[in-house]
Amino acid sequence: MLWRNLVRRQGARVLVVDDEAEFRTIITGHLKEVGLEVQTANKGMDALEAVNREAPDAIILDLVMPVMDGLTFLDRLRASPYHTGLPVIVVTAKDLTAEEREQLQEKASGVLDKGEGVEERLIDVLGALFPLGEPKR
Repeated sequence: MLWRNLVRRQGARVLVVDDEAEFRTIITGHLKEVGLEVQTANKGMDALEAVNREAPDAIILDLVMPVMDGLTFLDRLRASPYHTGLPVIVVTAKDLTAEEREQLQEKASGVLDKGEGVEERLIDVLGALFPLGEPKR
């Protein structure tokens, strides 16, 4: 927390976790346009390592990934007292069950459906967390 608030004074750091390279590339481009620093991971275990190494200010997380799915990632992340308050925005194309929605309500900061306009919706959500620059369009 000290690193986030004292040492790094400008631009929030966001970790994008998704196994789809095209989605990571598109989202990364949009996030960089508004002044965010972006790291990526294509699987849950790499993302857990990146959280400890890079100290992101927020995580964008896909639920459907091989080996470790997004819900398992969230369970492991939230098991650490250092990461209980770290904002996690789930971006998924999965049709969620009632049980999954309940779990996400407890562990995630927000849930967005993948699809048209997700980039703008994601920037709106992140804009509520951090000051963002104007997109370069």
